[in-house]
Amino acid sequence: SEWELSEDVRGSEKELSGAEAEEFCPNSWRGRERGWCCLVGRPRQSGGRHAFAVRVRKLPRDAVLRIGWQTCDDIGPFEGWSYYASQGSFGSRGWKARGRTWEPYGSCFAEGDLLTACVDRGIIAFFRNGEHQGNAFYAPGGLEFRPFVAMKRAAEVEISEADAEVADAFATPEQLREMAWGARLNRRGYMLVLFQVFFLCLVRPSATDGAQSWDALKSEYDSRFGFPAPAKSEALARHFAEVHRVLSLRASEGWPS
Repeated sequence: SEWELSEDVRGSEKELSGAEAEEFCPNSWRGRERGWCCLVGRPRQSGGRHAFAVRVRKLPRDAVLRIGWQTCDDIGPFEGWSYYASQGSFGSRGWKARGRTWEPYGSCFAEGDLLTACVDRGIIAFFRNGEHQGNAFYAPGGLEFRPFVAMKRAAEVEISEADAEVADAFATPEQLREMAWGARLNRRGYMLVLFQVFFLCLVRPSATDGAQSWDALKSEYDSRFGFPAPAKSEALARHFAEVHRVLSLRASEGWPS
């Protein structure tokens, strides 16, 4: 097996005890009885598209399963970028974590589910039974990612290592445009766009001859002490409305090919 096993992390357990983790048949693993174990695969080529799939064979109510991607310098059951769930520990919803920072993500998974972890030039996403759970992370695209599976309390999984078997999970050109559209319009992007709109509407001089100049802009801004005339306030409101309209569009409409 390509998977490197480590099982020396206690987590919230009082002690590591019971049966150790094992590969009980090819590509099928059982976690240790108490405590965590972590399986880490070989590094994948940087800047590419990679995926692996995990069939959840057994997930006791107090067990936890995490799958995702790590780097060579960032290894362990609580490291990397992951998707995880446990109905007994975390309720009936899915979660994502970057290292030890977590937030709700996707849906809760259970025994029998097929999970797929994808990294597409730094964009990390997960699927549950073929259903896209959303783009979870935007990581640097130049890293060598390593797939990992972490289990607590005797969870059982079957891992499919071949990228070709999960090729359908990769983004289509249309989905890539949606990803790029969403990435460029994140919260910081909203603030930048709205500030630019506000500033331009605030200081744009009214040129009677159709020409604009820095001198005219400076003169008008100084004369108004930074406060727009009523006509400019109306223009500002119109620009804000247009910005919000564009932000609400799908990528194929707001950023046509």
